[in-house]
Amino acid sequence: VNISISSASNQPVVVSVYDAAGKTVRTETSKLFTGSNSINITALEKLSRGIYHIDVRDEAGIILGRSMLMKE
Repeated sequence: VNISISSASNQPVVVSVYDAAGKTVRTETSKLFTGSNSINITALEKLSRGIYHIDVRDEAGIILGRSMLMKE
């Protein structure tokens, strides 16, 4: 799964995937560069069917982007 996100500066981010109950099922780190970015989230094939929420947060915990994934 790819997430497109823009950033005003170069910065590390944490990408978290949550199930419908709010439980964290996957976390990985990435780096954003100034401008448009695409983050590839890996290893999602192990997840069960359902709806998942994806947050991209900076080092201060501020949400920079949010997405939803439906796994069938």
